[in-house]
Amino acid sequence: MNLDITDIDGEYIEGHTSIRLKPVEDNTDIFEFDLLELEIDSILCNESEVDGFTYNDTLIVVDLADSFNSDEELTIDVYYHGNPVMDPSGWGGFYFMSGYAFNLGVGFEDVPHCYGRVWFPCNDDFVYKAVYLFKITTQIEHKAVCGGELINTLINYTEETITYTWVINHEIPTYLASIAVGSYELQSHIYEGIEEDIPVEFYIYPGDSARTAESFINIDSVLSIYEHKFGPYAWNRVVYVEVPFSSGAMEHVTNIAMGRAFIDGTLDYEDLFYHELAHMWFGDQITCSSAEDMWINEGWATFCETVYIQYLYGDQEAKAYRRASHEPVIRYYPIQDGGFHALYPMDQSLTYSRTVYEKGASVAHALRGYLGDDLFFTAITQFLQDKSYTSISSYDMRDYL
Repeated sequence: MNLDITDIDGEYIEGHTSIRLKPVEDNTDIFEFDLLELEIDSILCNESEVDGFTYNDTLIVVDLADSFNSDEELTIDVYYHGNPVMDPSGWGGFYFMSGYAFNLGVGFEDVPHCYGRVWFPCNDDFVYKAVYLFKITTQIEHKAVCGGELINTLINYTEETITYTWVINHEIPTYLASIAVGSYELQSHIYEGIEEDIPVEFYIYPGDSARTAESFINIDSVLSIYEHKFGPYAWNRVVYVEVPFSSGAMEHVTNIAMGRAFIDGTLDYEDLFYHELAHMWFGDQITCSSAEDMWINEGWATFCETVYIQYLYGDQEAKAYRRASHEPVIRYYPIQDGGFHALYPMDQSLTYSRTVYEKGASVAHALRGYLGDDLFFTAITQFLQDKSYTSISSYDMRDYL
């Protein structure tokens, strides 16, 4: 992915995405990609321009002159530009705010909820996965922060720009790919993990170092809790990037987008910080295979809030937290969400409902009580290891356990 994000004031991006793929079936000459409301300049296949394509602001259909078999690899390059959009709900998509540009990888209202397509062409769902190489060009005073590993920076003094190259070597779904561009400072330390040392990094606004350190004073302790309960951290680094957003956070792989308002120098938002961190196990290491299975991502990450509270603050605090969270599952959420709902299949109008989050957590907690801690944590850890970097269904989890 090669993108120029220098025109933040104009809320504009331009560049191209190279998609390297193999067909699923032999004799394939038509390929479809999702892309939402951006302008296509041209499309190439194996470096030759393609005339036969259509685009309706939602779906690109590429009709090639030649067909390809399932053992053949090809590269399709899509050149495009425009003003990427936000979800109609206001939560999700691509944002230009206060001199920063960033994405949130899901849209609460749009279906499908995956929102890679707002900034690059892709097969936008929870199942199709790819490795990523990002080359992001910014103004020279800005940084581009993506998931994965930063492998190169290149300054163009003539253009007064800088290009950051990041790579993600594990296959991930589109909604977990990420970008944040703006004036950032890096604050970091090393966490001694159970298998290896892991960099913990915070890309923050200039001047926010003290409040960041105070808000995240317990992050190493929580990482240790999660590793000992759910297995070794599966990624190369832990990263939070501050963004000018006040309605939550997003668990992009190794690049958690966290609203700056929550990093306020207190511990008031630890449940949010460590909910998102828990997604590195539940949501990122394993991913729900459909929106109807979203409780696997959100219910389990919500359950992890009780786990870290128990081992950081004690049993009584954890019990009080879980009881306070469980009560509205019985009393209020059925009213708010239009009835009592099974966790699977969940209607997509309720994908990000409190039922999914809190009832999902209650079910995970009940499963823990039924199995007992030794069997429960052993089984979940083994499940995560055996299913790492794959998409799973509710039935997959049921049958494994």
